[in-house]
Amino acid sequence: MEKDSIQTAIEQHRAGKISIGKAAQKAGVTISEMMDKLAEFGIENKMTKEQYQQGIKKQRTDSLAIYTCPVFDRTIIFNILLNTIKNIKKIW
Repeated sequence: MEKDSIQTAIEQHRAGKISIGKAAQKAGVTISEMMDKLAEFGIENKMTKEQYQQGIKKQRTDSLAIYTCPVFDRTIIFNILLNTIKNIKKIW
């Protein structure tokens, strides 16, 4: 993650121009990581627990989220790729 992209995303979020999800996407981090960054800068998180859970649920149900959204949990992507490789090895 680049410091400049994170800083830009934080400033845009602080100004109310983009949501926390969009800020995370622009910075190339997860929503959780962006929430931590905002806390480091003393910026109050206005997202409710329900909004956060809704965002996570939307990411998981969107079949293209893995390919188009850097906010998607990288651990999940890694596990999917690992399982795919294991299945290919079984075929060979």
